[in-house]
Amino acid sequence: MNILVIPEDFRKDQYMLKPIIIAMMEALGKPKTKVRVCQDPLLRGVSEWQVIRNETNPKETYFLPYAQQRNVLDTPSEGNLCF
Repeated sequence: MNILVIPEDFRKDQYMLKPIIIAMMEALGKPKTKVRVCQDPLLRGVSEWQVIRNETNPKETYFLPYAQQRNVLDTPSEGNLCF
């Protein structure tokens, strides 16, 4: 399994988030999960997310084009992590 973590600001957050996600996946019985932290673009805080929060259909506007670009839309969960 592959997981992409999209933090608010990866520069410091990645050092906390990645080990937490790895430990969580190991606890769930998925020790071979590959965890990557998105480093591009640098989102720089909550103000950068305001446009996304104001969007009526954020999944269709932002996630689906990204998932299609990464060729994961044909998977059963359309690229979403499901347990």
